[in-house]
Amino acid sequence: MTWDDAVAHLAAVAATSLLFGTYWLFRVCYVRALQGAIYSPAGESTLAPATATPGASSVTLGWVDAGTWAGRHEPAAVAARRQDAAARAAYGVSGAVLVAVAFLVVYVGLRMNGYVWRGAVVVAFLHTFVGLLLSLIFARPTWRVAGLAVAAWVVTYFGVTVGVVHTSWSTAATVLADNVLVTMSLPGLIVLPFAWRAMRPLVVAFVPFLALLATVATATVIVFDLLDLPLTGQPTAGAVVGGALAAVFGMGLVVRQIRRGVRPAFVVIWLAGLCVAALALWRSAHPLAAGALGVFTHGLFALVTWGLLRGLLRLKRRGFAPSETLHYVGCCGIYSILAALAGQLPWGSLLPASALLAPVAVLYLLLGRSPQPTEARQRMVLLRVFGQVPIHSWLMDLLDDTWRRTGRIDTLVGLDLALHTLNALALEDFFRGRIRRQFVRHAVDVPERLASLPSTRALDRRYPLNELHCLPGTWQPVVRALLRQADVVLIDVRGLHARNHGALFELELAVRLVQLQRLVLVADPQTDRSLVEQSVRAGWSAREDGLRTSPTAPVLTVLVVTRCSHLVAQGITNAVFAAAGSPRAVSSSLENC
Repeated sequence: MTWDDAVAHLAAVAATSLLFGTYWLFRVCYVRALQGAIYSPAGESTLAPATATPGASSVTLGWVDAGTWAGRHEPAAVAARRQDAAARAAYGVSGAVLVAVAFLVVYVGLRMNGYVWRGAVVVAFLHTFVGLLLSLIFARPTWRVAGLAVAAWVVTYFGVTVGVVHTSWSTAATVLADNVLVTMSLPGLIVLPFAWRAMRPLVVAFVPFLALLATVATATVIVFDLLDLPLTGQPTAGAVVGGALAAVFGMGLVVRQIRRGVRPAFVVIWLAGLCVAALALWRSAHPLAAGALGVFTHGLFALVTWGLLRGLLRLKRRGFAPSETLHYVGCCGIYSILAALAGQLPWGSLLPASALLAPVAVLYLLLGRSPQPTEARQRMVLLRVFGQVPIHSWLMDLLDDTWRRTGRIDTLVGLDLALHTLNALALEDFFRGRIRRQFVRHAVDVPERLASLPSTRALDRRYPLNELHCLPGTWQPVVRALLRQADVVLIDVRGLHARNHGALFELELAVRLVQLQRLVLVADPQTDRSLVEQSVRAGWSAREDGLRTSPTAPVLTVLVVTRCSHLVAQGITNAVFAAAGSPRAVSSSLENC
């Protein structure tokens, strides 16, 4: 590795660190915005005490390993897995198109720059390795299939270099080993961290920025080429400082106005100021005119970025731009830009858009072929032990890939999963400094808020994950209303202890309101079993639908998770779909509990 290669890798690491720093800053700011409202003093829970009933039966809890449910045959669960596999296949096909386009981009660019065809073929093929990894990340095949895909790429490489380019085996192996540290690792350092699943909440901010950056770069190259202006030069220290101050000042003014609300009059005034500054700089190359033009130009950049962001958020709310699809588009955009740079074309700035068009079009074509029902057939309510630290939940990922293929999920926002459940409207209000508008403020607003929750399936074949922001005085009415409308209730009591008063309240209330066969409890070795049993029996003794006086003692199964594995995930999926398919008993006497 040469010194220039080392510098390039350091720059890539710096860019990746900046990305993760931005993600961390966003997470801290968003969680802090929620923390003050969610965890303020909440008051006491208001469950009415149970009345003693002669002959009442007692519920029995069966603690079983979650993996024991993996062998059960649930047709609905099998259908959901097939739908997820079809969506994964769509990403795989789109990724294959992306790899082919990247190969053509690099090959054509190198040929136009004087490379012989043999060298261009080898270099272009080496640049497809990161595209292959990117495709595997979103297609998510098994480890065996992923290993076979990488092995097939290596075999194809030797077939191309030895059979087509006619090099020796030793030369081909040496070229491959050398490029692992240069050609293949450098784009990997930039693209692959961005493909991390936890980065999705930021993708709606990065995608419009990347699109605007590519558009501005393209327009700049075209204008400079038409006017025959040079793109080289040595900037002075004063120009650099002045440009930085102009950028900060211009973007700051626009961001301040965005938080207050952008009106057409502001846009007209800003564009007029831009034209006046450009005219003044054309008439006289004065530093003040250059600074004013920089202020208005950077402000316009921020304004257009905000407009693109709002457009994407509207598409996201309508289901045309779901999070995973946007995530894939953003990664494809970065990879396309890197392919354009590797091609070294004078008109390379035009390639990111054209290279991105083909795989995205293929993905939308494949995903859009599935039937799109208007409303979710079933509704899940997800309750859990709230944590005050953001986490990455494999359980939420599992529900995303299985249950959301069949029905929607309604849950309350907590700091633990605030980033996972972040929707487009909440993100827009956060950027505008109005996150408190998302909270249900009064109990009388609960029916209207629940009725407004979306149920339509999005383009990626998933139903919505609806987050409800609740204040301490409204979360209990919201939970009651959700439980009465749920087809299945999944309660995650992992790590439950005596201090989790809210989770104990929700567990007892769920046993009061929901048939036991529609309840699924997930626990772990850290769960306080005595508290779970106490809350379940308290809720059962308070039922008023006659079920507690049945001659046989009912059994509530609790799935115990000791470690995350494929069998555990399959067992939880089967249990959820079995509960959703159980017959619903009608009871109108529980409305007043």
